[in-house]
Parts: sequence; C-alpha cells; structure tokens
Amino acid sequence: MKMTKKEAAAQARAAGEKRFMWACEQHGETAHYSNAREACVECCAERNRLGHARRMATPGGPEARNKKQRERRSNPEVRDAVNAYHRDYERSRKANDPSFLGAAREHVIAHQWRKMTGAKAMPAGYAAEQSAIRRVYAECPEGHHVDHLIPRVAKDIGGNLVAVGLHSLANIRAVPQRLNLKKASFFDPDNFRDQRPANAFPGGAWDPELTEQEWSQVALVVLRYGEDRETAVRTIQAQIARQHQAALSERI
Repeated sequence: MKMTKKEAAAQARAAGEKRFMWACEQHGETAHYSNAREACVECCAERNRLGHARRMATPGGPEARNKKQRERRSNPEVRDAVNAYHRDYERSRKANDPSFLGAAREHVIAHQWRKMTGAKAMPAGYAAEQSAIRRVYAECPEGHHVDHLIPRVAKDIGGNLVAVGLHSLANIRAVPQRLNLKKASFFDPDNFRDQRPANAFPGGAWDPELTEQEWSQVALVVLRYGEDRETAVRTIQAQIARQHQAALSERI
C-alpha cells in the first residue's frame, strides 16, 4: 500500500528530520516541511517573497519591517536562537557547497567597494552578474587573487585619484598573488601596457602603441647614438612582443 503524505511526514518527524521529499503539483518532487503544515518548501518561499514585496511596496512598509525586526532582536532568547541558526547554516554550507566561500568573499568585496568609492548602490547590471562574479571568486586557483583590473580606487604615481574601477564581471580576473600585490592601487595605462583594457584578457588584442616613455627612448637613441628611427621602433616593438608572451604565461 502506497504511503500517504501524512504518513511520510510522520515518519520524517519520528526520525528527527525537518523535511521529507514529496510530489508538489507546481514543482514536482521537492522537499516538504515535516511539521503540521506539510507544505512544499518552494511554494512557501514563493508566497513569502510575494508577501514581502507587497508589504515593502506599501507606504511605511520598510519602516514597519525594521521596527519589527529591532523589537524581535531585542529579545535575548530570539537573538541567540537566530545567531545559532546562522552559525549552523554557514557550517553546513561550507561543508556541502564549495561555492559558499566564494559567495561570502564576494559579498565582503562588494561591501568594501561601496565603502571605498562612496557609492550608495552597486553598478548597473551587478544583480544580473552576481552569480557569475561569485563563481570567479569560488574558482580562484590557489596562489591567486581576484584582481580588479582597474583598481577600485585607482591612483597614479603621485597618489592622485585617476579612476574608479567597477566591481563588475568585465573588471575582475584571477591573477597570481604577487602580481596583484605588486600592482596594489597603482594605475597608469598610458605608460604601463599591462594595465591597458585591451591587454587585460588572455589571448586578447595586445595594444602595440608605444607609450610616451617609449617614444622618448626612441628619440634618445636616435639623437645620442644616431640609430635609424624605424630600427629603434622595431626594437621596442620586439620588446613589447616578449612582454606580451610573458604576461600570457603568467596568467596560465
């Protein structure tokens, strides 16, 4: 005889389990709560999201929610229970989900980005990219850092703010730790080719345009040693090509 839903829930409660698997009309075979409600976890989550959205859309909704949360957390028993739940949840996630640490790290970096840049909101498109950004942090190889190609607070050699690098998928890349620590917040793409956007992607277009310093070297060689200008340019371009290959090998 086939087991009923109530019997399955009772069996789960007797085993000390909070959930059991059962068929839901909307979601198919999903986890159900084993308590008296015996409801689908996914259905409950959807109802909670819709109810929360309706409450937050009403005038005074956010303020009422914050007040209720403060009152609830003022109870020491409730506060301790909530903190214990979150500790258990984090331990289980760390043990069973390898992407947990990546998500936690990305959350901290996003908070630091807002704090360092003074931004009141994340960049446009951040919500759509967040899962992909978290994968970059989760899959970062050992001995590497997830680097913001344009630093979050980019400064030139004089310490002047020259740019603000976005916390976005296009601006992050796993690089060897020593390279990230060496670069820090320094950013001068006019004179350091490896910081140019075109050079940020392995296998991408390597910007061959000479920097101001390199053109000065050409002029010095021509003036002081009488070397042909085209020959001096080709010599520096050969150095650029070697620099390109070295940069690619460091990112492998």
